[in-house]
Amino acid sequence: MPLYEISERYFNFLQIFKNDEVPDEKVNYKFQSLEGEFSEKADSIACFIKNLNAEAEAIKKEIASLIERGTSKLKCAERLTEYLKSQMEFIGKSKIETARNRITIRKNPESVILTKDFLNWAKESGKEFLKFKEPEPDKLKIKEFLQKGGETLHAQLIQTKRIEIK
Repeated sequence: MPLYEISERYFNFLQIFKNDEVPDEKVNYKFQSLEGEFSEKADSIACFIKNLNAEAEAIKKEIASLIERGTSKLKCAERLTEYLKSQMEFIGKSKIETARNRITIRKNPESVILTKDFLNWAKESGKEFLKFKEPEPDKLKIKEFLQKGGETLHAQLIQTKRIEIK
């Protein structure tokens, strides 16, 4: 029987019990029976939750391992690419063509390199060279403000509940 049906039976029994429609000798037996069913089902669900959490954690670790391996492979490929480019430039070759590959050294589009004083110059000379971001709320500072008794219509502290399974 699903947990929600057991909960519903338990709730209905409590309503009947409150209305004194159940003889006292049956009350203890029925409560124990319903609580036992509920506890057993809740225990099974808790075990399933623990299993799912363990699987999710194992998947996260595997993802982290794969990301690390992928990053390592990319760095190795970057080093080899730079090595090949430097050796081709050293001997004066800009193009090599084989049956499997065509290797060409090409010019990249122009890029901008800024000095450390650029921001100061741009602030004085013209803000069209700068990008401005939208401000974002600092939730930690807002929380501290509200905890110290600060009030605003636009923020509130809430406390939710969670289930803990160990």
